[in-house]
Amino acid sequence: MSEPVTQSQLAEVLETVKAMQSQLAELTLEIKVGQAEIREKFNTMEAKIEAVRLEVQNNREQLVELGKRQSSTDNRLWALLVALFLMVAGLLAKITLFDKV
Repeated sequence: MSEPVTQSQLAEVLETVKAMQSQLAELTLEIKVGQAEIREKFNTMEAKIEAVRLEVQNNREQLVELGKRQSSTDNRLWALLVALFLMVAGLLAKITLFDKV
């Protein structure tokens, strides 16, 4: 039933197995190199994302600061407008009430 295996056939099978092991080692090395490249790219992307996150946070803080400045500027403008209105109202009152001066 089973045929006897010759020495040359065993040597051929051994060479094939060794070639497959060599190819497997090369593929393993390629996979490790690919993993290292992917890990490096991932770390670079994480660093860029963190930089963008910090920039967004700084921009938010600047917007809050600008909002506070705008509020104080608005308050000063309203104070000036009220003062001008009161001055004009006083001038009109003086002209109408104290016309004989």
